[in-house]
Amino acid sequence: KLYDAVAQLEEALAQSQGAHVGCRKSLSLAYNDVGVLLASEAQLDAAVEWFHKALSTAPDGTKTVATLLNRADCLRQLERPNEALADYQEAARLSAADDPDALWAIR
Repeated sequence: KLYDAVAQLEEALAQSQGAHVGCRKSLSLAYNDVGVLLASEAQLDAAVEWFHKALSTAPDGTKTVATLLNRADCLRQLERPNEALADYQEAARLSAADDPDALWAIR
């Protein structure tokens, strides 16, 4: 069902020619959910690709800390420390910008 929902969101985005911010944000969240599902099934390479899609689909200024952390965790498990560190640092930067007291949540 998740893949069906993703397909419907992709179709809606295509029909709006990529302009509808709400649709792009929903699609980004759906891509993140697919990545989480794949990561829970230890399909880490595939999960990283879905997290990348989530981040690249998100409207400007709406990268989510959760998606960055999800991708970083997978990259760390895949022994790609430099890429993981970059995502962890970006998540920390975004968290600090949104809420300076939220840095405790970054692992």
